[in-house]
Amino acid sequence: ISSDIFVVGYAARIIPRKGWKTFFDSLSNITQKKVLILFAGTGKDKIKLEKLLKKNKLPVEVKYIGYVAEMEKFYAGVDCFVIPSWWEPFGLTALEAQAAGVPVVASDIPGLTEVVNWGNALLFPVKDSTLLACQISALEHSENLRKRLVRNGYTNIKRFEKDVILEQLNKIYLCQVV
Repeated sequence: ISSDIFVVGYAARIIPRKGWKTFFDSLSNITQKKVLILFAGTGKDKIKLEKLLKKNKLPVEVKYIGYVAEMEKFYAGVDCFVIPSWWEPFGLTALEAQAAGVPVVASDIPGLTEVVNWGNALLFPVKDSTLLACQISALEHSENLRKRLVRNGYTNIKRFEKDVILEQLNKIYLCQVV
């Protein structure tokens, strides 16, 4: 992939609650020519996604790459990671992306906002494909914003390091306030 291409990645099950359709709908609002979208994952809506990709003429290039076994390589190849979920119990992929130095755009929902926030990610209202496209465009156009989110993402993931979590659990077990 050419270095002048801005690569946006989505990696999740292709099921409704993961918001793949919201992400797909946002693509018609991304008008920059040098953007590549990577859809990774599989699930019950895979055939729907493939049909939409064949049927619709989108202003950006989109590749459906299916299941990815080595996510480190996926994260290394993207400039922005999108998590458009409708609900999440815990946003592990947001933390993985941040640990890999990738800026995150995520739905503003419980589960995700417990692990990322406005200081270390760009958020958008759930199912709002227009604002999702705006957030992607903002990252594509601002290297300073990308750098700030990466820097703040590295700080954010430290809250989830093993020693920090073990210390918090120990305080809970000892009936101390966390």
